[in-house]
Amino acid sequence: MEPLKLDTTLRIIPYPYLLLAGKPGIPLALARQSGKLSSRQSLLLDLRIGSYFKQLHESVQNDWFGLPSQGNDELYSWQEAFTSLLEGLLHEGETIGVNIPYEDVRRYLSRAIGSFLFDDCEVPSLVSLTGDEWTVMVDFDPETPTEDEQVPITSMIPTSYALWGDPMLEAMFLEPSVAFLEGYGGSPVVFARQKTKRLWYNLFLALIVVLQAESSKANRSDTIDSKTSWARDTLVTCIEKLKDAPCY
Repeated sequence: MEPLKLDTTLRIIPYPYLLLAGKPGIPLALARQSGKLSSRQSLLLDLRIGSYFKQLHESVQNDWFGLPSQGNDELYSWQEAFTSLLEGLLHEGETIGVNIPYEDVRRYLSRAIGSFLFDDCEVPSLVSLTGDEWTVMVDFDPETPTEDEQVPITSMIPTSYALWGDPMLEAMFLEPSVAFLEGYGGSPVVFARQKTKRLWYNLFLALIVVLQAESSKANRSDTIDSKTSWARDTLVTCIEKLKDAPCY
């Protein structure tokens, strides 16, 4: 995206800001739904997206873990940072009445903490919590589809929901394609304890979606969209699997 204006003087508003030009293109999800992307174009897109995320996780790093807003409260343990964020979500869920077995979740979490499940991440990488095919923008017009094998990717990382953390938390790992994982250099989820950790990350991401849906109820109809439905189902599935999930 092309930068339009950067202001750090705080004279216009009491915050520094960066204005960017609108993202050209359409979401990758719409391009795929159109049926106009060839199978080769789709595969090459997944390969490149996977390689871009690998570059992101290896190149855009920080000295401490957590949300960017925690700059004055740096955390140098990913386990401490992640479990604190998760506990905040659980507390919010209890407060607004999201119906999940909180006592069970906290018991399973205590077991994970005791096994240092999250402490194998030592370098904080920039991780997107909402990255998916709807946030990846491609320069593609279904009305006049290109025959070029390489469809340009114009935007990929939604930084409004991002943190410094474990690359395995990346939302794109929720349902990665084979080509995405090949572009990434292989799946980061190999061993049993990593599969358990990914369950916690799935629960974390699903809880964010559910809390957002609950907080916006007053401004929308009672219709539950597919993403919220997925999140609720994922919470149930993850909690059930975490009951006996290995932490070793």
